Amino acid sequence: SHLSLFGAKDATRFMEDLEDKVLAEETKTNAKLIACRFPLSTFEPIYAEVDPLGDKGLESVWVYDIDTEKTKRGIVVEESSVNE
Repeated sequence: SHLSLFGAKDATRFMEDLEDKVLAEETKTNAKLIACRFPLSTFEPIYAEVDPLGDKGLESVWVYDIDTEKTKRGIVVEESSVNE
């Protein structure tokens, strides 16, 4: 399962709210979050490709493992069938 997100101009607050929501919501096991143009501020990407024009360039992309981020914060990750 993947969540894809395409950022908009000055998306800092939106991205912070998104992090909180992703951590609070039940997600399918092994879900990934893909962010384009703007990185998440506290999540560590498992893959990143940054635009030569800088980290907010249109060609920048970051992939995050949601289970890893939840585990780092002490959130129990259980096998889930959400949205199967």
